[in-house]
Amino acid sequence: MAKKDKLSIEKILNRVNKEYEKTAKQIDKMVKDAADQIDSLQHQIQDPIKKLLEDAEKVREREVKRFHEEFDRRVKEFTDLQQSILDKIGIQKGKTEAKAQQPSATKKATPKKSAAPKAAAKKTPAKKAATAKTSAAPKAAATKKAVKEPNLTMLSGVGPATAKQMNAAGITSIKQIAAPTAAEKKILEGFAKIKGSEGWEEQAKVLLS
Repeated sequence: MAKKDKLSIEKILNRVNKEYEKTAKQIDKMVKDAADQIDSLQHQIQDPIKKLLEDAEKVREREVKRFHEEFDRRVKEFTDLQQSILDKIGIQKGKTEAKAQQPSATKKATPKKSAAPKAAAKKTPAKKAATAKTSAAPKAAATKKAVKEPNLTMLSGVGPATAKQMNAAGITSIKQIAAPTAAEKKILEGFAKIKGSEGWEEQAKVLLS
């Protein structure tokens, strides 16, 4: 009787162990399936988001490039227009100066008046020396003033042609470079591409000191 009971208990234990192993395998399979489903869901969510971010970055790069191209085009148009205006102003100024010189040339061509009487023209040597000395003084002062007064061509990169363009635009004095107004600063921006223009203000201050 005891032997039969023992066999029955072993059978029950074997059956329990088999059921346990079967249940454990089922649980492992369910866990694995759940993990696979989670991974699949993550891919389904992440892939569209990743693609959306890539598309947004491409759009941003394209728009930035288009903005820079448009900006460069506008700057070039503005520079060309400014240069055209300066050229036209220079031509107009040249015509005005030519017209202004015509009357003086006509005046020079008119015959001279008859000379004053020889007696009035004659002067004593002392009087001649005094007159020469008096006339020489203003000339010396004017020469001295002309030497002290700097001009635009003393600036780096400014030649006669550039100085003429600056004069036409309204910049005629070194003082305007040393202490420009808001309007003069705007005019000087049109000459910013000239090599050495970034140091004009300091050079002007040194020349005026």
